[in-house]
Amino acid sequence: MNYHNITKDDMLNGDGLRVVLWVAGCNHQCEDCQNPITWDITGGLPFDEAAEAELFEALDKPYISGITFSGGDPLHPFNRGETFRLMRKVKEQFPNKTVWVYTGFLWEDFIDNPKMKYIDVLVDGRFIKSLREMQSVARKTGIPLKQFIANLDKIDGRWILMNSFKNLGLSVVTVFKSIGEAWRNAFPATTSDALFNLIAAFHNFSVIVKDYVDDHADELTRTFKGLFAILDIIVSFFRVSFKVGFEAARAVLALFNLDIWEFTALVGDALV
Repeated sequence: MNYHNITKDDMLNGDGLRVVLWVAGCNHQCEDCQNPITWDITGGLPFDEAAEAELFEALDKPYISGITFSGGDPLHPFNRGETFRLMRKVKEQFPNKTVWVYTGFLWEDFIDNPKMKYIDVLVDGRFIKSLREMQSVARKTGIPLKQFIANLDKIDGRWILMNSFKNLGLSVVTVFKSIGEAWRNAFPATTSDALFNLIAAFHNFSVIVKDYVDDHADELTRTFKGLFAILDIIVSFFRVSFKVGFEAARAVLALFNLDIWEFTALVGDALV
């Protein structure tokens, strides 16, 4: 078996930090494959004892979650024997580390193979360009890819808009359900009854006030008219009083050749 690279501390090909073995050889040759250089079964370097030692030394680090086989295709007919041997060895030496495999084959192709027990996660199936394009559109609209594909024949601007309103409506319903649940938890049945009685009493009081106001609306109008008239008289009185007092003060200060603003400025200086 040949390989192209051993990636260490990889975060992009499985959970946690992983070691990735990129094998050579793939007969699927999918359109827009990200690693076409790995298709050739004779490409790369021979996976010899030194490469295997490097692989297991990287796996021995305690923070490494496991190994990922990618490529190329680890389950290419020419690679299967060696990759299954490595998987078994990983499980024997590092039973708590996980094994991930990326392959263009399907799970159904290997379902009866007893060596599949060494694989914790199998990412199967060919890379399909159109699915990636649909995934991009689905991500923009916020629609899960599975739902997007299921409704592919009817998705248009109108459907997305109606689905948006539906989502908002469901969100509102969920919020009110949560409020209701919180209310029931905060106020048990007995407390709820007492609270209802309090609210009912308050409503009864509001009815009494409303009836009283309705019965005495004319008297209230005349009362407030009188109050506002008195208020207007008081305001007018103080307005005239202030004006007269201001003019008197100016006249007194004029006897001493002082301007009122000059006098207030002197008072301010004296206070400060």
